[in-house]
Amino acid sequence: MKTFYKIKIFEVGKKIEFAGKAYEVEAINNISKVLKNTEAKLIIPIKDIVESHIKVVA
Repeated sequence: MKTFYKIKIFEVGKKIEFAGKAYEVEAINNISKVLKNTEAKLIIPIKDIVESHIKVVA
């Protein structure tokens, strides 16, 4: 249940800070989120999102 509520916070277009870098949420599916910035595009499993400290920037 914790996973359900935590992943709902992050919508496509939201700006977040993950692993010390700023990203924009580009896509969301059932098992992962795609984060992008000027340097890279990351595909992060939902499990890692739930277990990490993430800051919502905007």
